[in-house]
Amino acid sequence: MTILPRYFRAFRDVPEWPYGIRAKAIKLRVEDEDEYNYLGLYNAILSHVFQTSTMPFSVTPSFLSPGLRTQVNIPPATFLVYHRDRPVLILQINPPHRIQDPIARQHAEWNLKEQIQALRDQFVTSTVWACSCFGKWLSYYELSPSGPQGYEWAQWGSDVGFDKPDGGKDKSPLKRWDTNVLMPDGRKRLFDVVDKIRDMVDGLGDENVDLEGREQEES
Repeated sequence: MTILPRYFRAFRDVPEWPYGIRAKAIKLRVEDEDEYNYLGLYNAILSHVFQTSTMPFSVTPSFLSPGLRTQVNIPPATFLVYHRDRPVLILQINPPHRIQDPIARQHAEWNLKEQIQALRDQFVTSTVWACSCFGKWLSYYELSPSGPQGYEWAQWGSDVGFDKPDGGKDKSPLKRWDTNVLMPDGRKRLFDVVDKIRDMVDGLGDENVDLEGREQEES
């Protein structure tokens, strides 16, 4: 079993984000309409919770430069978290001011589903986590390979909420985006997901390093 360093276990249980993340959050205006302004915040959050500087995780952003964002169908800003070369978490950021729009929420889930379909061949883990964000509000999705077509939405299965947006019934209810990542409960929820991912990749055959033991040997 992977032994996490002492400092990770320490800040894991602190109820608020460190200053650097809080400073990025303060700069965001409540009425901010540009999801790309949240890139720095989520890059800092993901790098923090996955400890990319000391652990075999990497955070890869994917987004269009401002000069290219003139097309009608702009792909959402996306972060992929890899363990080694295996994707374990997909996070997409949507315009925060559109969270009240049922069609925008449905498009957000549809875009996330298309991203997962595109990455299907890279999945080797027992579960893949995905996250749809409207600014600071998050909706989590757990996928498993048990479905007849491979990875499917574990908590809803064939829920109609993942049909192609058609402008009809509200298929992506607002209540799914029930977690504010900047609040203590939202922070805890994200760390809970990270804990599940760490437990999952622990059995993939990679070399596990007892970092705490190494610290004691070097002292």
